[in-house]
Amino acid sequence: MLLAVTAVFWLAAVVRAWRWRRAPKSPALRAIAIALLSIAVALTLDLPAVQQVLAAGPLRSGTPDNIADLGKQLAIVTGAWACQSLLLHLTRGAEVTNTSERTRARLAITVAVLSTAIYLVPLISPDTARNPESGIAQPFITESRLLVLVYAGTVLFLVMKLCWTHTGSGSLGNGVRIMGTGCGVMVAYALTRIVYFAVAHYGHTLLPTVYRAGDLLQILGLGLIAIGTLIPRLGRAVAGHRARRAYAELEPLWTLVTERVPQVVFATTPDGDATAWQLDRRIIEIQDALVVLAPGLDRPPPVAGRPATSAPAAARLAAALEQTPYSTRVVVGGSPSSDTEESLIAPPAGIDPVRWLVQVSRSLTRTGAQDSRLKETR
Repeated sequence: MLLAVTAVFWLAAVVRAWRWRRAPKSPALRAIAIALLSIAVALTLDLPAVQQVLAAGPLRSGTPDNIADLGKQLAIVTGAWACQSLLLHLTRGAEVTNTSERTRARLAITVAVLSTAIYLVPLISPDTARNPESGIAQPFITESRLLVLVYAGTVLFLVMKLCWTHTGSGSLGNGVRIMGTGCGVMVAYALTRIVYFAVAHYGHTLLPTVYRAGDLLQILGLGLIAIGTLIPRLGRAVAGHRARRAYAELEPLWTLVTERVPQVVFATTPDGDATAWQLDRRIIEIQDALVVLAPGLDRPPPVAGRPATSAPAAARLAAALEQTPYSTRVVVGGSPSSDTEESLIAPPAGIDPVRWLVQVSRSLTRTGAQDSRLKETR
């Protein structure tokens, strides 16, 4: 399980680092890339195989318990700082976050330096070298671990509060709340580790159940954080797919109305990824053309006894568009449309305009043949 979680984090870290490289001035991308890389490094150093390799290295004599632990602690400090920076950027914005960036960075650096200095005391002073009878709770190493855990637990608790008080919606809001849940689980992990190391070192009592519970909390918490960081990206991908599908489904309606009112068609397009812009453009052009066409439409009567729901209303508008004479030349201008005309081209109350226009486009039954005849008459 730990190996699988580690692989997922490395994959996410590589993807985010590549995106950060493409946009190096983005503070949010920088923070999420550093956070994921730090967590991936910490998980890698926590793998039993890596622990064994580093424990058997040339520095084992008179050195701390395992040099991998020191690297893991530094990665935890870096990851906690980066997670806080990321969530501040997402929820408060760059301007507010930048004012506290240096203070938070100085605090993280101070904790990293102090914990490293404490951890390396046995290397500098041989008489304080590790005691094989102390088990996992070694002198100085325990104090170093506790300092890192207190810092990480406090920062992640603040991040958790920030996430749960965030009022955003959509995929970003869902991702932030899932990250907040993951941070809450990681706070519980930090507490279990603090209790375990403190009791083992100062109370000379081992609590293996508490240690194993911490392992499970670590996997769960980091997994939730990883999922939370991916939710906004997945949400944007889903939104892009829906926009492209709606754009394609609006093709019949757009073709019909812009052939009759070509003045509404835009002349330029933006650079780069224009999926959302293209959909908005198509919707605006259709709406503008419908406003122009409304006075000349033959309005079929509504179905008696049926409410003005979106599907029947869309079918009425589609039928009106199909029954309009193809030789009619529309002139922009004149008096405003009446309420009756506006009710024909406007979506029913509470219906999303994009969904409404897609339903109208789907209701067109003879668009292809009409387009051919219309082009022949022009």
